[in-house]
Amino acid sequence: MSKKTTVKNKTTKTRKSAPRRYPAQFREDAVRLAHAKGASVKDVANRLGISDKSLYTWMNHADEACDKVGGAHEIRDENAKLKTENRRLRMERDILKKSLGLFVRDIS
Repeated sequence: MSKKTTVKNKTTKTRKSAPRRYPAQFREDAVRLAHAKGASVKDVANRLGISDKSLYTWMNHADEACDKVGGAHEIRDENAKLKTENRRLRMERDILKKSLGLFVRDIS
């Protein structure tokens, strides 16, 4: 008589690895880069080797912290006003430079 051996199919469960912990300074720098003009969140995340979901989460946490500390919305509004004023003043300066050049040519 022959013995039959039955082997149960073992399915290995893939465990998700624990979320990677990044230093606070790295997270702050990543958020600063993401807020920089001309950089998309996805591009910054890819360059840093992190998921864009993580970066969005860090950005939300940073915004919440700013709201608690000093009202980030007020700071953003003032920053937008200052940028607009800065743009207007630069245009005025450039116009004055050009007009000065015209006066110098007329005198010569």
